[in-house]
Amino acid sequence: MRHYFPATIIAVVIYFVLSFLADMLLEESTRTTFAIALEAALKAALFGALFHVVHGWLGGFFGFYEYDAEIDGPQGKGPSA
Repeated sequence: MRHYFPATIIAVVIYFVLSFLADMLLEESTRTTFAIALEAALKAALFGALFHVVHGWLGGFFGFYEYDAEIDGPQGKGPSA
């Protein structure tokens, strides 16, 4: 699951910027900049959650992210007795 986070972060940042700019430049609104940014952040958070789940499912379905014992396994065996 660790492999999906960079793609999710990049997708959310791009979605936020495009949503914010589209609302600022293409809509005539009386909303404040803070309200537009808040709405863009909420939409980006929802998009990020959906993107993360779908990306993980498709990656697992097509075998893009195979299990690697060095990366995905436990890091230590705990304290020595």
